[in-house]
Amino acid sequence: MKITAITKFKQGDVWNALQKAGWTQTELAKRTGIHVTRIGEYCNLKAKPNTEQANKIQKAFGSVGVFVDVSSIWPEDFVGVKKTITVQQTQEIDVHLLQTKPHELHDTCKPDIEFVKNKINEVLDSLTDREKAVIKDRFYGNKSLGEVGTKYLVNSERIRQIEQKALRKLRHPLRIQLLNEAKAALLPLRMAFV
Repeated sequence: MKITAITKFKQGDVWNALQKAGWTQTELAKRTGIHVTRIGEYCNLKAKPNTEQANKIQKAFGSVGVFVDVSSIWPEDFVGVKKTITVQQTQEIDVHLLQTKPHELHDTCKPDIEFVKNKINEVLDSLTDREKAVIKDRFYGNKSLGEVGTKYLVNSERIRQIEQKALRKLRHPLRIQLLNEAKAALLPLRMAFV
């Protein structure tokens, strides 16, 4: 039997903060005074909040001990997406498993991590050694421009330039295709059973 899972993408930091706080989007809207439709747009990646709204959202989460830097989680040039991003995945599932052991269904649909690592490494191998090191330090190591600059004995502006050049290379359509293949492998069929 084939089963299809539909995954909707949300803004991860805001969504996780909502889960930690135990709130719905409506509750966040009440606590911030921002219309619930706008909160939905932020969560569904259709828009990003302005500075005032970001501060209200951050303050609301902070009041219950959930800390998220709302103003920095959207890229500077983010303008939003027109439609809600969804991915549909269909997979053949054993009907017997579905009927008798639905809690084990999740374990049958794990992503192929080695495949994903290989694709990412294939893309990173197209960069120079220095570009690859900067990208790994910045995105895997979560280091600041200054920290990476200190490590390589150059200033933070030079690290920013290296990073930008590497990111331009990574945006090449062939590399994007490889990354999309990796992303697809990370979206296994997942179903929640109560």
